[in-house]
Amino acid sequence: MGFLAAPPNWGTAVTLALDLPTDVSKEAITFNESRRNFAQSARYKMTWTSYLADAADSTELRLFLTRIRGETIVAPLWMDACETARQQNVGTTQILLVDLPARFGTTWLIATDDFSIFEFVTVATLNVNGNMIARLQIGVTHNYPAGSKMYPLLFGKFEQRPKAEAITDECMEVQFQLKESSAFAYRLSPAAIALPVVGPHIANFSGTRKWDIIPNHSRPLDWTEMPDIVYQQIGFLRSEQQRAYDHRNARGQELEFYQADRATIGKIEYFWRDRRATTLRFFMPTFRGDLRMLNDTPVAGHLTWIQCEHSEFSDPGREAQPGDPFICFIGPQDAIDPYQIVRVTDAPPNETRLIASQNVGAHSANNTNVSHFVLSRFQEATLEWSYISPYLATTRIKFQELPHEYANTPPALPEPAYLFIFTEVGVRVDRFTSYENTIHVPGGTYQGTYVPGPFSFETVKVGLRLDQEQIDFKSFKFDGNPLNKMWPFALDGILTVEIVEVNAVNPSSGTAVSRFYGDVWSVNSDYKATAIPFGNLFDRKFPRFLLSVSDNYVQFSPPTHLAASAFRIQGNFVGTPSLDANGNRTLQTITVSSVTGHAKTTDYFAGGWLDTGSGNTLEHRGILHSSAGSGNNVNLTIDRPILKAHANGVVSMYPGYDGSIDQCDTKFGNRINFGGHAYVPDVNPGVKAMKPIQTQGGKKG
Repeated sequence: MGFLAAPPNWGTAVTLALDLPTDVSKEAITFNESRRNFAQSARYKMTWTSYLADAADSTELRLFLTRIRGETIVAPLWMDACETARQQNVGTTQILLVDLPARFGTTWLIATDDFSIFEFVTVATLNVNGNMIARLQIGVTHNYPAGSKMYPLLFGKFEQRPKAEAITDECMEVQFQLKESSAFAYRLSPAAIALPVVGPHIANFSGTRKWDIIPNHSRPLDWTEMPDIVYQQIGFLRSEQQRAYDHRNARGQELEFYQADRATIGKIEYFWRDRRATTLRFFMPTFRGDLRMLNDTPVAGHLTWIQCEHSEFSDPGREAQPGDPFICFIGPQDAIDPYQIVRVTDAPPNETRLIASQNVGAHSANNTNVSHFVLSRFQEATLEWSYISPYLATTRIKFQELPHEYANTPPALPEPAYLFIFTEVGVRVDRFTSYENTIHVPGGTYQGTYVPGPFSFETVKVGLRLDQEQIDFKSFKFDGNPLNKMWPFALDGILTVEIVEVNAVNPSSGTAVSRFYGDVWSVNSDYKATAIPFGNLFDRKFPRFLLSVSDNYVQFSPPTHLAASAFRIQGNFVGTPSLDANGNRTLQTITVSSVTGHAKTTDYFAGGWLDTGSGNTLEHRGILHSSAGSGNNVNLTIDRPILKAHANGVVSMYPGYDGSIDQCDTKFGNRINFGGHAYVPDVNPGVKAMKPIQTQGGKKG
């Protein structure tokens, strides 16, 4: 792990971007949206430029960049530096801060201004509502004067390799782009706060989130989406043919924020993350004076009236829009008071009269704006801040109206988490999830704990031909990956995979959906694997029962009426099996001590198998050759080395079978259940053999 403490040059902007993995898709023709998110925590990326003023700093950075390759990079969040209010002595666990960060994690850095003294600390709690105290799990190990800095830490990797620009022969300037890449425990998050809702004035959306952060500037982004109208040139006519769909144009807003306090920055981030970026809906004002009030409210004798200057809004011939019934008041204190309009009337000569569904509160026409109140979502899954100092930041956020969801409000789709259950049949079960955090299913079919692992899949290939169904999925080499046993092959049983979708917020076997189940069939060196749902079912011979001198049945299968346990011969490994002279397990020749096995003929076990261990230590090996060894030993040649069994461990050996009636009778005493046709002729008696014509040789005289 590398620690990068090159501070930014605040003369150039420092940017911090965060994004969430989401998906927005639209249904054909209807344009209804289907929106899902695949994580809860944001992924941050910080970009800053450092100026290194002397040869020592420049050389140190060059050496650092030369040394760093695949290690995690740790850097302070420069824009969230928190000054300490008093001196901290060795052992201090409670640190009083002058200010609080906009976002933070559990791992922090405390340092003097020149970083001559610093250390990493773990913050157990951070009081964000009262006195600003950071409580550490373990006290500091150095003394720090008042005015020292504490920084939340960003764990990640360079998105682009830094390239330093030399200014003189000693000083240089370099830009860093650090992208968050860390375990869930090291994530960054803004402080959790209570977010406002629409409230009782709009009954159907009373619990919907309400955006109430006042922007510095509002810019409309209304547009007509191109798929609303389809144009097509037919023949050589002068006019194109068109098909217009009856969709209402979605309104859009771009709001610019210039924030001078971290609390508001944190609130914007928390609201964005609470709505899962582009996924969940909320209401927001346009923050424009869309209608101008004529008189104060409430109007005497007409408590539901809102009297506005005349506008096209009350034109009875105007095409109604889904969001027309929703407006809000924005008062001088920036309080947002929303209402639902049940009727709009034209009151000549100069009044547009709005009739609300409930009595209207007190608002002054002199200092109150009436804005449209729009059901929206964030248009982009990325939020980016540009800092010009640790406290001053700007951002522009785009919002998009959801005109289809006013009348027919769809429920939010569950947040999906995909579980990957790998079963090495008879050996072990491994449970992973591609979600960012551990998933625990409390009971039922899929009960268990699923740890994060690098697995992903695209689509399941399905069709009328079942033998062509399959799923391709991607992984990566890591310790404990079940696919490691297929490269090289080291499985002791068939490896199956089941992919299950659960609700990440409330995982349950009852609501889980099995997306795929099958055998892992192949994997390449890049860990791209293929699984098929029916194993080798479609590779089996057909018909299954053939006219053959060889047995149609696999020995110890149900038709033979023989139990493998009746022919099991046990023994013990002599020493550590498969151990070579260098101490590695590479040998395929092993020795087993067994009085009964030693007495058997050569190759008695050839074509059979051996088992050793149980559960996670179970190993199953095919036997290629067997012969009697010295003493009571049996020498076995197996298909691959033994990897887990310890010295002198117990081993069970099973005899092989060549499918002949002789072995079925003499070796297993099971002639009556022989599944072949021992005396079928080699030539089909129903086919008359062709006799070659003998030509007579001779000489011409």
